Amino acid sequence: MAAGLCYTDKKAHREGWSMTAYGSLLAAYEAGDGESRRKLDCDFHVKLAEIAGNALLLKFQRELCMKVEFIMLHYPITVEDECSHLRQHHELAEALMEHDETRAVELIISHLSSFYGLKDKFPEGFFHMVL
Repeated sequence: MAAGLCYTDKKAHREGWSMTAYGSLLAAYEAGDGESRRKLDCDFHVKLAEIAGNALLLKFQRELCMKVEFIMLHYPITVEDECSHLRQHHELAEALMEHDETRAVELIISHLSSFYGLKDKFPEGFFHMVL
């Protein structure tokens, strides 16, 4: 993968814990290192659960990471999809660091809907109704 293909925002390399992790994740994407990418991607989700301070959420996220990692080993993902997920993580980290709850919720809904293919299975606005 060409350097900078997924995301070129240099701000990502200057800010906070998530941006350090983002830099490592970006390097794994660009090097085509699927194993490191999957681990770092999982670490991102677990870190968000740790920050929330909810033990049940953290337990659930760790279990989910193992399942998703297993699934990702068996289903190829396109470069475009990988880059999209990376951008979504970066945007979410920025929203959280800016304490923009509304934007963070929108990004989470969008990320999970696209990753799990839920957009066509639920009516528009469904996830906003359950929040």
